[in-house]
Amino acid sequence: MAEYSRSIDIPASADSVFAFVSDVSNFPRYVPTTRRAEAELGHVRVEGVSHGERYEDEGRIHVDSERRVMRWGSGASGYRGELLVSEAGSGGAQIEINLHFSDAAEQAPSPQQVNESLDQSDASKNPRL
Repeated sequence: MAEYSRSIDIPASADSVFAFVSDVSNFPRYVPTTRRAEAELGHVRVEGVSHGERYEDEGRIHVDSERRVMRWGSGASGYRGELLVSEAGSGGAQIEINLHFSDAAEQAPSPQQVNESLDQSDASKNPRL
């Protein structure tokens, strides 16, 4: 299994950061490969372009606003992830993201592709926060 982790500090309250990142309709604003995302009753549908290839994927999503944790996964691709938002110094927030790709995952991205995507997925660049 390939696993990736990244954390970033954001100069905004943890509650406002979590409200923004856990709103699935905002995914295209901070996930560079996503063009459209919607969720309903624990299911998520995402469309986008990754490395020149169009994709559509469906999976599950769970948002725990009290703990500021979001978890998602796609059974077909063997991909899952979690995002945690916590309080950081000076009234800011820290986002920690963990991605997991099964060894059996079809068309799993390369480590370079995942790291490039994480580098580009900086929610702190979003003016709404």
